[in-house]
Amino acid sequence: MHKGTPMRSLRLCVPVLLSFLITGCVSVEAPGVPIKIAAVEGMPAERHDAVIAVVRGEALVHAIELTETDPRFFLRGYLGLQERDGEMRLGFVWDVFDANRTRARRITADVATSSASWDEVGEAEIRNAAAKAMNEVAAFLAERR
Repeated sequence: MHKGTPMRSLRLCVPVLLSFLITGCVSVEAPGVPIKIAAVEGMPAERHDAVIAVVRGEALVHAIELTETDPRFFLRGYLGLQERDGEMRLGFVWDVFDANRTRARRITADVATSSASWDEVGEAEIRNAAAKAMNEVAAFLAERR
């Protein structure tokens, strides 16, 4: 056995386990279906790069093949913070478009939050919402392999 292999395996498993614990569902993977994140809107401009980094990290956890060239699908997303039924919710809406730019699916995923404004929203809350959303994106892509 190669020295360091157990730690490497543990490092690779921890994000998947955390995603499972956060989302409370089985993590879906979708390797082999290239997709491009065309845009993500809705958050304050100063949070954009951090949100994109979280989304990309969650895509990696779900083995979603992000690409800038020759994607089979495109993602256009919106991240919103809203009150619903007396409870604050943080959520993503993703429109998945095929190569012809026809919408193939709309995916929504949100989580409860105690944050009442963007200033209060933490990375863990964004990661939780992104994990749920990327799990749904992965399920869609897995159907198209």
